[in-house]
Amino acid sequence: MDPNFKNLIDKYYNGETSLQEEELLRNSLTCNEDLSDDLYSSLIFKTFVEEKKEQAPDSLQLLPQTIPFHRKCIINYKKCIYATAGVAACLAVIFTVFFHQTKASNDCAYVIINGVRIDDEKLALKYIQESFEEEERINKIELELLQEMLEKENEMNTIANNMFNFKN
Repeated sequence: MDPNFKNLIDKYYNGETSLQEEELLRNSLTCNEDLSDDLYSSLIFKTFVEEKKEQAPDSLQLLPQTIPFHRKCIINYKKCIYATAGVAACLAVIFTVFFHQTKASNDCAYVIINGVRIDDEKLALKYIQESFEEEERINKIELELLQEMLEKENEMNTIANNMFNFKN
């Protein structure tokens, strides 16, 4: 037997042959009777050829060629968990916004004075009125001081003018 042919058989058993090499090997071992040195390999390939020629019994021939295959609905649990978490998060946001707005709309007006929240409307108006009066009083004092400063400035201008006229 040719050593190259022996190497080709070894390659076949190791699963390293190409399709062309397998075809060459099959043709050589099934057609040529003079390669009887490797009887085992030739018997294997002849068996492959004979099995390929065999047909199924008539009882199996009556079955349809393709059997419809119905896939069962396979649930992807990971996607379901993500979808459920997303819906839950959206609902949580919607309920939070809705209930926060209804709570805020039900609250009455309030004022925070010196860090203290005052919900009583009359007491809040009293504090507001007092703060306006305090601002008005401060503004009056500042206006009086400004008027005094203007009067002093006018007096100083007249004195400066008199001194300037006296020198001339």
